[in-house]
Amino acid sequence: EGTEMHQLNDVRPQIVEDGAGGNSAAQYFPVAINLKVVKDWPKAKSGYAALSGYCLFVTIFITMLSMQLQVGTAYTIDNALRTVVVDQEFVFGIRTQKQFWDFFVGDTDPAEGGESGLLSRIFTAEWYNGVRLATSDEGFVLDYNKVVGGVLLTQTRVKTSACPDTSQYSKFYPVCFNGNEMETAPFRNAGADIPADCADAVRKGFTYNDTSESYEAFFSLSQGRSGVLSDAWNCLRGGFWTDKATQKIQIKWAMYNGNSNVFTFVVLEFLQKLGGTFIQPQVQIQSVTLEPYSTSTDYGRLVVECMFVMIVGFQFSEKIVDFVRHVMAKNLGTFFGDFWNWVDLLNIALFTASITQRAQFVYMVYSRPLIVPTNQYEPVLEDAAAQQSVQVTINSFNILICIFRFFKFYNFQDRLSILTKTFSHAFTDLYHFILMFLVIFVGFAFLAHVLFGSQLAAFSDMGNAVQALWEMMLGNYEYQPMARA
Repeated sequence: EGTEMHQLNDVRPQIVEDGAGGNSAAQYFPVAINLKVVKDWPKAKSGYAALSGYCLFVTIFITMLSMQLQVGTAYTIDNALRTVVVDQEFVFGIRTQKQFWDFFVGDTDPAEGGESGLLSRIFTAEWYNGVRLATSDEGFVLDYNKVVGGVLLTQTRVKTSACPDTSQYSKFYPVCFNGNEMETAPFRNAGADIPADCADAVRKGFTYNDTSESYEAFFSLSQGRSGVLSDAWNCLRGGFWTDKATQKIQIKWAMYNGNSNVFTFVVLEFLQKLGGTFIQPQVQIQSVTLEPYSTSTDYGRLVVECMFVMIVGFQFSEKIVDFVRHVMAKNLGTFFGDFWNWVDLLNIALFTASITQRAQFVYMVYSRPLIVPTNQYEPVLEDAAAQQSVQVTINSFNILICIFRFFKFYNFQDRLSILTKTFSHAFTDLYHFILMFLVIFVGFAFLAHVLFGSQLAAFSDMGNAVQALWEMMLGNYEYQPMARA
């Protein structure tokens, strides 16, 4: 044993002559280091193989996800709609119901030439030079996106009740709105008070719809541009469709872009708070395809998806075998005590959830085929967009876990694992630092919430205050609003 240790620590010279055969020099080679590399090579070889395999798996996952979502195409359509049709910056500034109606149908009666609202940008009737569109060109938004059915306007309402008589001011303010109890009764005499020539689909907006759990008014393509604008102005805006009981308004519509074979679903949401204004309107745009397997590229993606499913299944079976092995050895504590096992299980669970969501999406679009043209609202597009949005959310978390999981495969190599080992050795110190940091951070967030919450939306609740404080640490904040507060 002593001889072996001596050999491992030995540094042996090797005489190297120059090209002319004259001068020579001794170069020293660390025998111990080279022997260690030779002895560790099987382990390193296995480690590199595992790392390469995981890199290939992640590449397959990202490729599959990119092909499913068609991110570049979705952005092109999304950006055009947000900037030109929806005018997102204007939407974010809407606070009152008057501003909402000005945005939706315009601030001037269409009969007098008012055509500045959202509906006029969706239901186009003329080219830029005033030439009327041909019948085949009607219903297009920005020339390439054809509206499916029309535009759906919904609202949810809250019930009114007598204010609590525990307050001495109850007679001064006798009627209160209970935000926790939704109204389901017809209002405005179930639409009987609006003009008689209003479309039935618009008149139904004054009666509760049990299926959607809201009040719905639908503007169909079959009404034509003038009919849509007239009904929106006279029947809804003029018929006092929104009032104090209105809690949430949504504008929904879908379009089809035949150039990319993509449907795009759009929803604008306005939530009215007790202050009497809309708080932080939301714009959501989601592109989906209702024919996921119709081209050669789609079938190529199907092959990639099948490979991905098989690899996830293999990883899951490996974990099952490992778990059974620990059960047989009566050593479950080691299995559940391994941090990386929990990371692997979470990763596999999210992959399984993503695969399930994708399977449900495919089943839904093929079991509920969309028949076009149509003059009614098609819920399948909203459901498909919601299903894909859930899948995107799941996969977003999974990408982060995949990145983190790479550190597991670095452990075989000293240089690759240096960061992991550093965190491992520094864990105790980091734990106490994070504990102190959280106490101070949350304390300052609560302080900002108390000082500025009543005047600035960024600090109006603790969640927003925590987010605003985090952004402040990164240098993203505006001092002037806080100074004015």
